[in-house]
Amino acid sequence: MNTVKVTNLSTGEERTYMDCNPSRAVMYAHLDSIGRRNTWEYERLYVDNYPKLSWGSQTVAMGDWCALLKMGEGLV
Repeated sequence: MNTVKVTNLSTGEERTYMDCNPSRAVMYAHLDSIGRRNTWEYERLYVDNYPKLSWGSQTVAMGDWCALLKMGEGLV
């Protein structure tokens, strides 16, 4: 089972997501933090919000949330 650590760069809060890729984990953390907790819609919202993700050479971010693209690692 793979895990992805997502970090809020403004607050330092960390969340761990299991069995998803880093881009999904970042989007899930962002949506949850802005009150969009209807997880049954996350698949549709992922498709709709995919263009809002910011990609670096080793990271993916949305809002204040960021994760390393390599599975199983988070920001130090």
